Parts: sequence; C-alpha cells; structure tokens
Amino acid sequence: MVLLKTIREFIFQVLSPPFCESCRCWLDQRTVLCASCVQKIVPVVTYDLILSAQSKISVYALGAYQDPLKCLILAKQRSDQLASVYLATQIYEKTVFRNLPCDFLIPIPLHWSRRLKRGYNQALVMAQQLQKLRSGVLLADVLKRQKVTKYQAGLSRLGRFDNLKNAFALKKINPDIYRDKHLILIDDVFTSGATLAAAAKELLKLQPKTIAIIVACRAI
Repeated sequence: MVLLKTIREFIFQVLSPPFCESCRCWLDQRTVLCASCVQKIVPVVTYDLILSAQSKISVYALGAYQDPLKCLILAKQRSDQLASVYLATQIYEKTVFRNLPCDFLIPIPLHWSRRLKRGYNQALVMAQQLQKLRSGVLLADVLKRQKVTKYQAGLSRLGRFDNLKNAFALKKINPDIYRDKHLILIDDVFTSGATLAAAAKELLKLQPKTIAIIVACRAI
C-alpha cells in the first residue's frame, strides 16, 4: 500500500511538477510560492480611504501590487482558487488582520454574469479562508452588485469612480444585526479605491461601529 502511494506521488510529480507561481523555479514540495518569493512579500503602510469629510476607512494590504503577489491576483483569470486561499493565509499570517476588531467579514461581490464566466469570486474564497483561520468571525452576505460595470483597467481615476456609481446595494437583510458591529471588507486588490469606496458607502447605512478594509495587495 505504501509502495503504491509512493509510485502514485512519483508519477504525479513527473506529470505535473511543482513550480513557483511567480519565478517558475522547481519546488521540492507542492506549494504556491518558493521561499525566496515569499520573502519578497512585505506589508505596505496603512492607507486611509476618504469617503467624505467626516468618514475615512483604513485599508490594510499584504503587499504592493507587484510580483509575486500580482501573479496570484491574476490567477483568477484561469480560475485558480488555490491562489486565493494562499493569499488569505498570507494575510492572516503577515498583516494586522488577527488583531483587528471583527464581527463580520464581507467580501466584495461580483455581478452574477461575471461570476458565471469566471466560475468563482476571488474575494469570497479569500473571506472563507480567513473565517476558517480566525474563530468567532462570521461571513456576511449583505451586498449585491446590481449592475454590470466596465473593467476598471484603462479608466481614469475619475472614470473608475463614475463606473462604480450605484454599482452596489444592500440586500434585503435585518440591519439591526450589523448595527454597532465591526465589519471588514475583503477584496483582492486596491488600485484607485473606487470599488471599495462604493461598497463601504453602502455598509455605512447599517450604522456599524467600525469598517476596515483588507486586501491582498495595493497599487503603490
């Protein structure tokens, strides 16, 4: 039995050898990034996302939007959910996430048509993994993406915010559940902040105690 297992593992290694997703070097064991690339992941300083003159939200990122994190973000284009799980694990291990007050994790939703095309929502997979890693935290399905927006790439900063206008809405929920609670928005990448700002403005209607934002990487 042990011999058969060893043979299967050897064949699997030969047919599908493990490579680092970033530098493509060969790995001794099946994982996502090599030790060298993992060391390149350095958390960036906290960013304040201004929603209004009276409201701002802290944005915490695992690192900058560059390799090796960039290649894991782009893995969603080939429906690689393992990359999303890995990103969430790194967020848990290397950011202040574990110490932030949190009652509910809220992933940024995809429009149903885009989710159907991609097969999954990267932000949701990340939130699910973070929930597994931190006990006592709940996953909240409170936001819906009510219109198909253009892809943000290529748009100006003003165009990005205009593109996300009225893109999100609260679902039919009991708002009392979230009043005076600590909410954390989860997304894969922060560029202009248009997406997260639009979503956060909807969450403010719930009158939470705090809102924070956690992303895998932020454009610097």
